[in-house]
Amino acid sequence: MTTNTRDGAQVTADMTLAAFLASSPDAAGALASIAPAFAGLNDPVLREQVGRTTTLGRVAKAAGVAAEDLIARLRARLGLPSDGPVLRSLPQAPSACGCSHTPIAAPAAAATPAAPATPAATPPWASSGEPVRVIDADEVLGRGESPLGPVLEAARALAPGEVLAVRAAFRPTPLIQRLQGDGHATHCRPSGDGRTELLITPG
Repeated sequence: MTTNTRDGAQVTADMTLAAFLASSPDAAGALASIAPAFAGLNDPVLREQVGRTTTLGRVAKAAGVAAEDLIARLRARLGLPSDGPVLRSLPQAPSACGCSHTPIAAPAAAATPAAPATPAATPPWASSGEPVRVIDADEVLGRGESPLGPVLEAARALAPGEVLAVRAAFRPTPLIQRLQGDGHATHCRPSGDGRTELLITPG
């Protein structure tokens, strides 16, 4: 038996995982049946790390299915109408990664509007060779585990100048903040498989 989402929440590709999982008691089971790698999001720590920044569209990419197919199947599992839009709004242009370790100077007070965000320039250390290790965060999540521990352990083991890469279907903002708080330099860029690659080196 399926249960409609609370308060008329509309399941769309740009809905965050956190919003989707909170929308119905059946949401987590519906998602796990289609994208098993995200079954571990029943864990509140994983949900906090991943759910706020990852959309259902990103889940579809990680699961290797079209966003339209994922949304249709989730709606069917939850007993929702299938004729709604796949997106609530037009996709927005990607903003700057925001994970560069180099502090950005505060803008001076001015009457002119702020310029649109642009991707951070690649620092020399991020383009100086192959990473010494690559961690697939989606694979770790698929085991129902948090990637935070393995990534922090691997980052602490880096020698000066070495680079660690973390690949995920989403930008791991909480992980970036933790790494920067620990003094590591970070930079993220698109990976060759359409995901995000976070590069880490000792600060």
